[in-house]
Amino acid sequence: EESLRGRVMEYINRLDKFDGPDIATLCVSDGLYEEAFVIYKKCDDKKGAIDVLLEHIKDLDRAKDYANACNLDEVWSSLALAQLEGNQIADAIESFVKSKDPSEYQRVIQTAQNADEYHALITFLKMARQKDFGTQEARGEIDTAMLMAFARTNQMAELEEFVSSPNIANVEEVGERCAEMGMFEAARMLFSSISKHDKLASCLVRLKKYADAVEAARKANFTRTWKEVLVACVKAEEFRLAQMCGLNLMIIPDEIEDLMKVYERRGYFEQLIQMM
Repeated sequence: EESLRGRVMEYINRLDKFDGPDIATLCVSDGLYEEAFVIYKKCDDKKGAIDVLLEHIKDLDRAKDYANACNLDEVWSSLALAQLEGNQIADAIESFVKSKDPSEYQRVIQTAQNADEYHALITFLKMARQKDFGTQEARGEIDTAMLMAFARTNQMAELEEFVSSPNIANVEEVGERCAEMGMFEAARMLFSSISKHDKLASCLVRLKKYADAVEAARKANFTRTWKEVLVACVKAEEFRLAQMCGLNLMIIPDEIEDLMKVYERRGYFEQLIQMM
């Protein structure tokens, strides 16, 4: 069999004019994958050649070398998909960027986020944005993923620049996810950019920026926000700031009892009397 395969390869190398794709298909169906690869190369069918390497020979390293030699967008795209299937996420993203093909953006975003490959993901998302790719909904998903990636890689300057420039990200959603993960500085920046003062106040409390939290509560002017900031200020013994919150709660009769309990439970009777 080896000698027969050798003769097949010899004939392939000697032939100049033949119906390459048809013969390559026959080779594939007979399991002669290397022969099929050579035929596709010989008749300059680069897509056919990369597909044999990926689907039949299953050699990602050889496929990457071949993609580098060809440097064609469609070849890089085929390689990128195979690398994604093989969980080679950073390599897949590099190939997608070279292919200038953002069409698999949802799979790339999901896979990269699951694997914490945020630095690589940023390069893919930048490529997708440069292509001005897809529907409004697709562009929104891409922008939202970009915000999350900047937050997860702690690139605060880039995050701030991004929210300040035109984008259609779901800023509030990313802010909430950041807050849930304890990334309060990123969440603070995001909520501030969209004037979500109540959620901003919550972040500022966690960052121990009590004066700023009182200012955000004033802008939000929700009872629950005043209460949250009041409790935090009393716990931190920031009584002057707590008093500012308390005065806004005292005008609501139903809130007075709860307000008094915040002080009384901690034994701060003197401070409570000063406020009353």
